[in-house]
Amino acid sequence: MSKDAIDGYALSMPELIKKIMDEPLEGKKPSRDHVKTTEAQLTFVEELFERVLGEVKKGNSVRVKNFGHFELRTTKPTARNPSTNEVRPVKQPNRLKFVSSAKTQDTLN
Repeated sequence: MSKDAIDGYALSMPELIKKIMDEPLEGKKPSRDHVKTTEAQLTFVEELFERVLGEVKKGNSVRVKNFGHFELRTTKPTARNPSTNEVRPVKQPNRLKFVSSAKTQDTLN
């Protein structure tokens, strides 16, 4: 697990998949089919996020029922030099915005 910037730990995708797949095994050695299933799930999750980001990059909002939605936000294309207070134009940055659904909020709280 890697240290998260906020407070706590962030799971990598392989770690998350391993955690999900190991729970039903209860300490038993995984079978070949189980390993293939893990690889298929990892591929699926990676493809899912690539497609979500691809759609958001095109300017579309992606909604996942009972989870939330992703959208592209652009910020002001200016920056300020703190020592001279000079405003300088910069490339307009894009940000990924995620808004969680009410059901997700209820689960977290």
